[in-house]
Amino acid sequence: MLNMGGPSTIPEVHGFLRNLFLDRDLMQLPAQRWLAPWIARRRYKSIEEQYEQVRPTRMLRRNKTDLRF
Repeated sequence: MLNMGGPSTIPEVHGFLRNLFLDRDLMQLPAQRWLAPWIARRRYKSIEEQYEQVRPTRMLRRNKTDLRF
């Protein structure tokens, strides 16, 4: 299982997506420097809505703290 983390709050979704699409270790896109922010802008509203429905924020924080050694 791979956990790439995620935004802690709904307003952090756009920045998280931008950084995700800019990461050349995860994927390499042509013109990635320009394409990644464009993809993030197009996707973040629908992702925010989905995130709002799932409400993972509290659960993720709790799980992160439980996993600390």
